[in-house]
Amino acid sequence: YNEGGAPTDSPTTVTPLNVLAAAVTSLAALEIDGSHFQDRRQGLHVAIQVDVSTAGSQATEFRWSPKLGLTHRLNSHLSAHASAYSAFRAPTLNELYRPFRVGDTVTLGNPALRPERLLGADIASRWKAHRDVTLRARLFANQLRDAVANVSEVNGPGIFPDWGVLPAGGIGARRENIDLIRSRGVEGGVEWEFAKSCAVSLGWIYTQARVVRAGVQPALEGR
Repeated sequence: YNEGGAPTDSPTTVTPLNVLAAAVTSLAALEIDGSHFQDRRQGLHVAIQVDVSTAGSQATEFRWSPKLGLTHRLNSHLSAHASAYSAFRAPTLNELYRPFRVGDTVTLGNPALRPERLLGADIASRWKAHRDVTLRARLFANQLRDAVANVSEVNGPGIFPDWGVLPAGGIGARRENIDLIRSRGVEGGVEWEFAKSCAVSLGWIYTQARVVRAGVQPALEGR
C-alpha cells in the first residue's frame, strides 16, 4: 500500500488526462427562476436549470433540473406550500478515481459511475404562532436512481486482483451505483426572532429510506 493507504496493484490508473476530464463536471449551466404572486395570497414558483456535464471518459450529457412550487396564504398567519422537483449529481473525482483505506476496509473508485438522479415532491406549512415565533412542518418523498454507495464485494483473508492483500476480517469494497432508493420523511422546526435581524431556530427531521433495486448487490434490496 502507498502512503495514502491505496493498494499499489490497483487497476485504476489516474492520469492527468482523465483527472482533467473528470474535473470538468459542469461545462455550462443555464438557470431560469421566477415567481408570481396574485393578491398576495397565491404564488407560483418555477425554476429550471440545464447543465451540460461530463464525468471522466463518459460522453457529454444534458441534464434538466426543474422545480415547480405553489404557495397559498390561508391568512396573515398561516400558509401552505407544495412542490415537485428533479435534480442530478455527477460523481466526484474521489468517487471516480480515488481509492482509500479505513482500518482493514479498502474502497476503490469507479470510473464507470453514472450520475445520481432525484425525483421528489413535498408539502409544507408555515404558521406564525406569535409575533416573534414561527412554526414550520414539511412532508416529503423522494426517489433516487443510481445512488453512489460503497458496496462490499470481497472479504479477507486473501489476495485479490483489485484490492491486493486483505487480512482476516478485511473488506474489499468499490463505489457502485444503486439502481433505486426510495425515501420519505417529515421535518419540523421553530424559529424565535428575539431581536431585529437576530433569530434562533430549532429543527428536526425523520427519514425512512429503503433500497428498492440493487443489481450490483441484490442482498441490499429491502434494507
